[in-house]
Amino acid sequence: MYIFIQKYIDIWDALAVICYSVFTWCWSGQVKSNITEILSGISTEGSVIEIVPLGKWLFLFAFYFFIICRKLSKNRRMLTFVLYRYRYFETWWRRHFITMHIANFMIFIISCVIWGTLELFNGIFTNENIAVILVFFLHLSVWISVLIAGNIIFNTKITPCILLIFEGMLYIVSVNFNLPFLVCGMYANCSYHKLGIIAVVAYVIEILIMAICYLTVSKLWKLGYLERKVVECQVQ
Repeated sequence: MYIFIQKYIDIWDALAVICYSVFTWCWSGQVKSNITEILSGISTEGSVIEIVPLGKWLFLFAFYFFIICRKLSKNRRMLTFVLYRYRYFETWWRRHFITMHIANFMIFIISCVIWGTLELFNGIFTNENIAVILVFFLHLSVWISVLIAGNIIFNTKITPCILLIFEGMLYIVSVNFNLPFLVCGMYANCSYHKLGIIAVVAYVIEILIMAICYLTVSKLWKLGYLERKVVECQVQ
């Protein structure tokens, strides 16, 4: 098990996620549950934009973006050499896309285990927590897919900042125009028992976005757009 985990996250990732989980638990010390009160997002009932809760919400994503971008940057430096091991770009891209998602999943699971353990000790872990975790993770996975694809297509480090700004703008628009499905990562606003089939459609769209991110890179490579950006020589 240790060898399997080590393939996807290193000791620094593990230490970072432990510190992050404890820190987020400490900041939520005045609420009944870290999972239901923070991971579930900000209720958009009314027209008041909650700045501090929004900052906490974006911080949750910023941490995972930092870890994944660190891995993407490291992988990109070795990309030219790694691609020589693969006969086709498609083979490498599929493995790379899946590997990054597994790494993100493992980091997120470590966070959830720490939060869940602390909440079990306090006797406040409920079945609703599982739904909150699933909705948040699906939304996080969408942005991770965008980061992975953006790293190949644009070769830029500004993408995480753009995503955080976009996430914040979605919240502001959802409040001003009463469109809770725009913040589909917030269980407090976009859950089945509140929006019904609209929430399900939002979740399906998120899954489709992940598929589009994967397929877009494959298509652009076949069209020759990415060949010069990814490597200096042809890899086929």
